[in-house]
Amino acid sequence: MENLVKMMEEKDSSHLNLDKALTPAQSLAAMLDTDVMTGRTHTADDFHHRQSVFGANMVEERRLTTYWEFCKDALGDTTIQLLLVMSVISIVMESTVGDHKTTGWIDGFAIMVTCAFVVNSGSIINYRKQALFAKLQDALKSGNLKRVIRNGVHHFLGERRAARAHQTPRSYDREAGGC
Repeated sequence: MENLVKMMEEKDSSHLNLDKALTPAQSLAAMLDTDVMTGRTHTADDFHHRQSVFGANMVEERRLTTYWEFCKDALGDTTIQLLLVMSVISIVMESTVGDHKTTGWIDGFAIMVTCAFVVNSGSIINYRKQALFAKLQDALKSGNLKRVIRNGVHHFLGERRAARAHQTPRSYDREAGGC
């Protein structure tokens, strides 16, 4: 089992001690306690055994970055930080010792507004781009069929249905239309 995990993490099959008498697919199937021709048996006992040995077959959904997190990242930019500090200094200096004390704050305020515009526009663009990418990934997942073998019978399932390892075979059959 450790060799399988190492292979998946490093994307390198050299860690597997494949049986030279078998084809690589047959050797890997033997490690996974299944058969390349008949697949796995579709019983509740087999299901629970495989889940206890191999774990749940689920990929955690990636959390989307919020708009405010994009803003926070943009405010972490050194140039934006320097501009904001200089705008505060400009407001303070022009309002206290400048020649135009009543209107001296305008330049510093204009720099702050510009920084706010840059931060917000970049954050909005990144947020929308992320949302569109997530929508595209969902569309690709729903159209991506997986071929599985259950009790020697080939079935094609959508990615979400094929990855639902937390379901017992009975609920799996009901949802897969009897597959």
